[in-house]
Amino acid sequence: MTEAEWLETNDPMLLSEFLSDAVSGRKLRLYSIAGGRMLLKPLDSEYCHAALETAGMDADGLAGSGEVEKLLRQWPENLHRSWNDFLGLGHPDPWEVAEAVAHDLCEESPDFLHAAFVNARDIFGNPFRPVVVDPIWFTPTAVAIASSIYQDRAFDRLPILADALENAGCADANILLHCRQPGEHVRGCWAVDPVLGKS
Repeated sequence: MTEAEWLETNDPMLLSEFLSDAVSGRKLRLYSIAGGRMLLKPLDSEYCHAALETAGMDADGLAGSGEVEKLLRQWPENLHRSWNDFLGLGHPDPWEVAEAVAHDLCEESPDFLHAAFVNARDIFGNPFRPVVVDPIWFTPTAVAIASSIYQDRAFDRLPILADALENAGCADANILLHCRQPGEHVRGCWAVDPVLGKS
């Protein structure tokens, strides 16, 4: 795949396939969870919210095996089992999970298809232009802001993070622009993760 294809493709399967060997399992899991969040949102059930939270904690290595097993045992019979696959709970291969999500989002609706591209590019950035960060940018203030954004999914605070990074010496136009531009962001955002020491 070329950079132009990465920026312009309308095929989330192609995005997932290209990234399968290039990114961490955590990033793939978060991509899957972002897709699962879209699919589960219309149900708006307490169980679905709990499943999404547990899946997110599991992707970050913060959920105990007991929590995951309990959730799987309680999976409602009327809830399509494949949605559990989207969350990757108990699944050993994050690539297979991401592939399943990309495939189903393709078939769901144009809105979901568009969101899949937005999520992929927010999480993975532009692999043809990797960003080199300087740890000196990650002041206690910047880390605290990034942490609150991540924990609360408060992506409206990203411009504040951009200001903190810039005040600490960051002059990377890609990072600052990404934080300041409007649009959808999800956990795993390529501009937030480095501040938190995540990959």
